[in-house]
Amino acid sequence: MPDPNNICLKKYRTVAMCIPKCANTSIKRALMDATGRTGNPHGPKKFTYCSKWTAHFKYKKFFTFAFVRNPYARIYSCWKNKVRGDRFHKSFRRFGIGPNTSFDQFVDIVFRWPDSLSEQHFRSQFSELYLVDIAKHPVLVPDFIGKVETIDCDWMLVQEVCIKSGLKLPDLGHENHTGAGDDYRQHYNPATRGMVATRYQHDLEYFCYDF
Repeated sequence: MPDPNNICLKKYRTVAMCIPKCANTSIKRALMDATGRTGNPHGPKKFTYCSKWTAHFKYKKFFTFAFVRNPYARIYSCWKNKVRGDRFHKSFRRFGIGPNTSFDQFVDIVFRWPDSLSEQHFRSQFSELYLVDIAKHPVLVPDFIGKVETIDCDWMLVQEVCIKSGLKLPDLGHENHTGAGDDYRQHYNPATRGMVATRYQHDLEYFCYDF
């Protein structure tokens, strides 16, 4: 099934794997601007979408990129934006999350749901970007992984590669930049820190993050 966060630009032989809470909106907006699209970047039918399996096997020769984020910062940003923000993310209700759910409660709930059943905003980044082959070896799908923490420099590298295929990407804006100037570390205690470390072990290991 196509994933609405994996954007396939066949004309430019490029696939962008956009992970929620990892500059997702800013990247989609840049892709829209570069290809003459307008409107809500999360609106239906804005792009051609593909699964990570299709990206890996069918579009293997395309340039595929993604951006990741420290999971501790990502989960805090998710709570601050989607739970306590101006518009509560209604799909969270089926997990027992409401607009008054505290951060500690949110982490506890997220900890209990595996990736296979999780909402996209708190699925692990590892599950979005890796395939597991028949021998249970993780296989990375994107050719390039940038980091939100170094996004300006990393985005320049993406621009340099994409321009070779005729895709002139603009500089990134900072849409929906939740948590800017707010130190996520201040909102954790030993229990919630441990739960995130367990729940997102692969994110921490494979993308080289720590608290």
